[in-house]
Order: sequence, then structure tokens, then C-alpha cells
Amino acid sequence: MLKLYTSENKVLLEILKDKLEATSIEARINNYFPPAAGEITAAVAWPELWIINDEQIDEAKKILALELENQKTIHPDWDCPECGEHLEGQFNECWKCGHILERS
Repeated sequence: MLKLYTSENKVLLEILKDKLEATSIEARINNYFPPAAGEITAAVAWPELWIINDEQIDEAKKILALELENQKTIHPDWDCPECGEHLEGQFNECWKCGHILERS
């Protein structure tokens, strides 16, 4: 079993896991609840995406790179014009003030 990717974004890890499993690469997410880790900080114990079969790591890395590139090009990150909060591109509503981003 090999670690493929680490991120604080659990939703992204679930998407990546689904993409891998759709191509018959068995994967699992470890450290799903990092604050429960105790004395270490959450950043040290971010959720991790692991590949079960070591022989599939090269194929998994290709899928990971493609999916991460797709995530970047779907929508860029943005700053809310109402409150200035920085938001990732997959969100079109500001969590802080509720402003909805109009996309063309």
C-alpha cells in the first residue's frame, strides 16, 4: 500500500478516490478525522489517499495529475467582491457573507 496524495480537502480526496476506483484502482482514505489525532496538529494529520496495489502507483499518479489539472481549469479561485474572502473555484457562494458569484 502506497500513499498517493494528501490534502485538507476531504471532498477532493473522495472525488480522486472515485476516479481511481472507476479505473479499477483500489484506494482508501486514511486520517479522515485529523482533529481526533490528539496531540499533533491537524495539518500534520491531513487525510491521505492511499493505493492498495503498489503496482498501480504509476497509473494512479497519471490519473491524479490529470484530475488535479482538471480541478484547476474548471473554475479559478476568486475573492468575494462583497467581503473580500478568498474562495476556491469550485464554490460559487461565499461562505462568509452569502454573496453568489455570477459565472458566464
